[in-house]
Amino acid sequence: MYNLMKFELYKLKYNTAFKISISIILFLIFLVLKLFYSRLDIIVIFSFIYDRKTFGFFINKFHDISSPTALEFFISSFGFSVILIILSLFLVGSYIVNEYSCGTVKNTLSYGHSRLKVYLSKIITIYLSIFILLILLLFVPLITALILGWVKSISAYTAARLFKYTLIIYLIFAAIASIYACLAAIIKSKSIIIALGMTILFINAGGFLINFKFDKYTPVIMLMKLGSLNSPTSDICSTISICSIIILISLVLGITVFKNQDIR
Repeated sequence: MYNLMKFELYKLKYNTAFKISISIILFLIFLVLKLFYSRLDIIVIFSFIYDRKTFGFFINKFHDISSPTALEFFISSFGFSVILIILSLFLVGSYIVNEYSCGTVKNTLSYGHSRLKVYLSKIITIYLSIFILLILLLFVPLITALILGWVKSISAYTAARLFKYTLIIYLIFAAIASIYACLAAIIKSKSIIIALGMTILFINAGGFLINFKFDKYTPVIMLMKLGSLNSPTSDICSTISICSIIILISLVLGITVFKNQDIR
């Protein structure tokens, strides 16, 4: 497993999809800072009203833009996390589907590595790449705002909230990545995975299925609730439980499929 992880991390360093994703995240960071500096209006990527509450991805949403808080800056950056969902599709396609077509998976298995370890090493690499992108997106704008004096300070209470939100957001993204990875192992077609993922994202985030009871428990809606700060403690506990179940089921299913498929 150690050698597999070294190999996967080496590939990550030179992975084109990851490099492009980093560039896009850096551009989004610049955009967050530029929008605040220019004092522009709120930008809404997706939003809908359910049960008298507004859910969505909001950028540059400040109660008093002349005196922004650390949490508001954090949430403003978080508004672009919908882009990270799309980037996750391409990362999964690059780490899993592309390696089927170029024969890397077959070659790795020929060295005697178990299929379980090969799948786990890839999913861990995907988790790591998403973690790096997420931390950059959420905290570089905030740190920059602190350095420039736009945000005056961060209290211990706010720091604890930021830490809690970051962990929950990352858990949701891990659930999304696990689903994508499982589908990639089953379908083995990058174009279909991207098309399917984009379709689900737009239908889900657009609120078209919100009247169905299951829809509010999907990862995208969970992210939109967090972005709107409309998640009570009970919802946060539910989010952790559901995402953990999604990750576990996706991993088991993905590993089972990968173990039993004919790889050429």
